[in-house]
Amino acid sequence: MRKAGVPDGVYDVIAMLYKDVRNLVVFSGEALVELAILRGIRQGCPLSGTLFAIAVSPLLGRIACGHGPV
Repeated sequence: MRKAGVPDGVYDVIAMLYKDVRNLVVFSGEALVELAILRGIRQGCPLSGTLFAIAVSPLLGRIACGHGPV
């Protein structure tokens, strides 16, 4: 994201949103296990589409210019 020109302050806020993300597995009302989410984008997060676009943009640019994948 920094290479894409995202300001440090914005990067820091996004990093905080994705730091120490955990999901709790609940079955029949009973909490069974807590899982740490170590990578990927958060499903349902309004920011997810923007993060995907930032990540994919360099690849699409190279393909459009005829250079192929990075």
